[in-house]
Amino acid sequence: MHEEKAPFSGPIIALMLGSIALLGLASVLSFAGIYEPAEAFDVLALTTVIIAMAALSFFNMRFRVTNEGVKAVMFPFSHRVAYDNIREVHVIDKIPWYVGWG
Repeated sequence: MHEEKAPFSGPIIALMLGSIALLGLASVLSFAGIYEPAEAFDVLALTTVIIAMAALSFFNMRFRVTNEGVKAVMFPFSHRVAYDNIREVHVIDKIPWYVGWG
């Protein structure tokens, strides 16, 4: 069995982390009463936590090559592709910026 962490391009990482930072900032401003309505704090905080957990899971995605096929694992999900369903394989040297969106 071989396992490898999924590759991600720099712009994708920056976009995801920037989005989480903006939501976090909106939560802080809402809590401080600067950003109205103050009731939005709970929703913004919960949204920030959910997106941060999804991003953590997303950036911990791994691919496993087993005897049965190739398996993509992103907690709590996994998907296996049998070797019979794979038609061709290519090696890429440079990861395009859009890789990693699923």
